[in-house]
Amino acid sequence: MSEHTEHTEHTEHTEHTEHTEHTEHTEHTEHTEELEIAEKYLTDMLDADLAGDYKGFIKYFDKSDIDNFKESDFLKDVKQMKEDLGIYKSRTYLGSLNDLKREDQSRCLRFVWRAVYEKNEAFITVGIHQVNGAWYVNESRVS
Repeated sequence: MSEHTEHTEHTEHTEHTEHTEHTEHTEHTEHTEELEIAEKYLTDMLDADLAGDYKGFIKYFDKSDIDNFKESDFLKDVKQMKEDLGIYKSRTYLGSLNDLKREDQSRCLRFVWRAVYEKNEAFITVGIHQVNGAWYVNESRVS
């Protein structure tokens, strides 16, 4: 795995509305506002996967976390995820975890979903951190 694979493993889906209509939440109430942010970021990243839109995929990432992640890496990852898992169908939110933070980050959280794909199931993890009141993605992983 490359250094930035943890930031770039992601999936495709069939329609823009499909992943928003099929997101289920368990009765977790921790980090409600942050979860809304992570859900929006994940939805937008899945849309970018579908469109092959590298700039759309990286728009929420902290630039220091994607310095070496190029468009060719993104396109390769999209292709591999489609081959391995098939088309993204839905997700169910499982919970959140506090994550280690750097000195410049005021908060750092990870959110986990159970995702259903055409060929298999997987976990999706999205990590976000806060710097000066703004939230950035630092991890996007499918495992």
